[in-house]
Amino acid sequence: MRVCGTCGLPSVIGRSMRWSSGGCIFARDVQNTRLVYIKTDEVNNILRGVSERIGMPLGRIAARAEVPLGRRLGKAYYAEYLSLMPGSRITRPAFLMKGYYERIFKVFSILGFGRLSLESYRPRRRIVVSMLKPYQPDLLCGLCRGFFEAAEGVAFGYEAAEDGSGALAAAFTAEEGVGAEGGDERFRYEEREHLPGNVEHRICGECGVPVRISQTFYWDEREGLIGNRKHHMREVVMPVEGLNALFRELKEELGEEVERMAADIQRSFKRDAYLQPDIRERHNYLALLRQQTVKGLGNFTLIEKRGERLRVEVENPFNAPLLAGRVAGYYEALEGVESRVEWEAPDPRRLSIEVAPA
Repeated sequence: MRVCGTCGLPSVIGRSMRWSSGGCIFARDVQNTRLVYIKTDEVNNILRGVSERIGMPLGRIAARAEVPLGRRLGKAYYAEYLSLMPGSRITRPAFLMKGYYERIFKVFSILGFGRLSLESYRPRRRIVVSMLKPYQPDLLCGLCRGFFEAAEGVAFGYEAAEDGSGALAAAFTAEEGVGAEGGDERFRYEEREHLPGNVEHRICGECGVPVRISQTFYWDEREGLIGNRKHHMREVVMPVEGLNALFRELKEELGEEVERMAADIQRSFKRDAYLQPDIRERHNYLALLRQQTVKGLGNFTLIEKRGERLRVEVENPFNAPLLAGRVAGYYEALEGVESRVEWEAPDPRRLSIEVAPA
């Protein structure tokens, strides 16, 4: 793994990501694809919690929500790498495609997706991948499915099960009579505009990544893991659109109560994670929330505490109910009381949150 000679970060971080003045992180290679640094336990807890409350497993639905995003990534990488290789999708030698996928899997490992390896490859027919410590199995399988569809030009179904070594064996098999561009319109990619802002980061002069990233995280490329230096919890650099598409569909099917569920699950998770003496002693909402900006969660333009009420305004929020639940969880950890949280999002670019004692 090549690293920056100044800050020590993997070089691919600076080459593939850019931090905006509006509190966002974007993939350089895939226009307008937004990324966030988020705890893997947080992602798994949200999906598991909502699934339990609605009485329906979300795994396959979550995977389908990731497919359009995987296709976008696959098309971008295809244009950058495969267009330079000899042959077409049909005539290109299999060994070139194997090398291409292994190269992509190394990028995935640096994003914290886990350790992926190609177990078998039959062009345009069947691809078997071993996934060791996937950040979230269903989301990763959905992302890979879309990625393979873009590269191979055919539609895939998949089955996944743990193998004897503790890894997840995911087999992607071509589906006859289904085009690679087919799929579920419910999870279509929605282009979003983002507001400019006044966010400034102290950046590394060599790789251009905010210094706080190297101060906050460490990488284990071999295992495909990102860890937080402070609490050593695992994190991942995750595209946000698949998760947003999932909640958009659940809201349409089940109503706004789904968002309230997600916020409540997130509130409990964040409260329990931040019940730490050093956090509570500081009692500093400004520092606690502003440090989330470098993770790409949004631009916190107002953080105001009046009496027992906390008001927070965010531009370019990555996900409204999850941010509302996060703020409420911080409030409960710092104030030591149960809370109620309300939020308004007049458009996807703006979010207002208010938290008070329950």
